[in-house]
Amino acid sequence: MWKKLVYLTFFFAFCTTAMAYDIAFYHGAPNPGWYEVANQNADVATIIAQAGHLFVDIQQFDDSGLPDFTEFAAWIDNNTNDGEMDIIWLNGCTPSVLYPLANTSPDGSRAELWLDGGNMIINVGDWFAYCTHEGGPRGGPDAAADNGPSGAANILDLPTGIIASADGTMLAVTAEGQLYLPSLNDPAETDRPVVLSNVQAPWEVAAIFASTGGTDDAAAEAQADPVVIHNTETGGYLAIINQAASGG
Repeated sequence: MWKKLVYLTFFFAFCTTAMAYDIAFYHGAPNPGWYEVANQNADVATIIAQAGHLFVDIQQFDDSGLPDFTEFAAWIDNNTNDGEMDIIWLNGCTPSVLYPLANTSPDGSRAELWLDGGNMIINVGDWFAYCTHEGGPRGGPDAAADNGPSGAANILDLPTGIIASADGTMLAVTAEGQLYLPSLNDPAETDRPVVLSNVQAPWEVAAIFASTGGTDDAAAEAQADPVVIHNTETGGYLAIINQAASGG
């Protein structure tokens, strides 16, 4: 339940300020153990029911569009450079329509163009852009190799160490976290925290809700999650919200 409340308070606190317009939820197959299907679908339904009024258009996409995700692809392309800050919500898996599997297209993916267009991606659960379970099996229907840490690095044009493999990391909730995410457990557990020293220009840290030392000083803290980073040149945002298994 606390994760669901965190998502909702994040939407209310951030999206109202950022004036988001359209949002798409990807709730295809999640990584087992990180996000169970029933919990995922319940969270999406709750967010839409309680925060849907913040958006002009709300769409939901799953794996029924395989292999080409035609409708999802069209939605992404139509909203990438429409002059609005639109949002894609991911369940901890990054479908191939956003970023081709096994890093086969490291530059110019829809995910990269989406952020370059001044939009936002919110990732919950597993490591952003590391893998997909689209259609069920790890790596997709063709059992392609994972993207690994290169997925996030390629999309963001940041070092491969932007996200760390650090199971069971406990982070102290910051003052901002207490204010805007009052349901966030303190300490907050993460398995895949963002390494703040690797948030490099033109990216900046926009908000820290839990960090190693419990402050929102990006220069002084080592890791953070939940955290929001912002591209000062493109206006794009990436929000990492609890990249942890936590029993699904």
